[in-house]
Amino acid sequence: MVALYGTGMTMREVGRRLGVSSGTISNVLHAAKEPVRPGGGSRPEAGGPPRTLIADLYADTDIVGALRRHQVQVPENDDWHVAGAFQTYVPLPVPTTLLRELYTDIGLSTHHIALLIGLGDLATRNRLIQAGVTFRPSHQPCPWNRRRYSG
Repeated sequence: MVALYGTGMTMREVGRRLGVSSGTISNVLHAAKEPVRPGGGSRPEAGGPPRTLIADLYADTDIVGALRRHQVQVPENDDWHVAGAFQTYVPLPVPTTLLRELYTDIGLSTHHIALLIGLGDLATRNRLIQAGVTFRPSHQPCPWNRRRYSG
């Protein structure tokens, strides 16, 4: 996937070639810490340089501060990896105050939170539901991404 994407193919094109969704391609590229080109279209970030999601997340002082306040491991960029089935970066059960702060106050997406705490997207979404978080409309980019690309 990384090699095909590196040839200049879009995530959608790589997904079509391999028979998987572009979301799967995105997840694999982010997990591999591969710089990802901003999407096309008329969005302001469309012409920007490729960026590495996990590096951008850990460069945000609000995010790192929230993680540290909740005793969540903040690995060095070189040490970060997608957590395995029996590993998380946060002590379980995940503090609901942390989930609310990351999603509501900082404006991360469920996927961003999953990467930071070491749970899968579905488990993270379920924890957000249990925490009573009201979800944003799915067709809107998350507030953190809007700030990430505007700055």
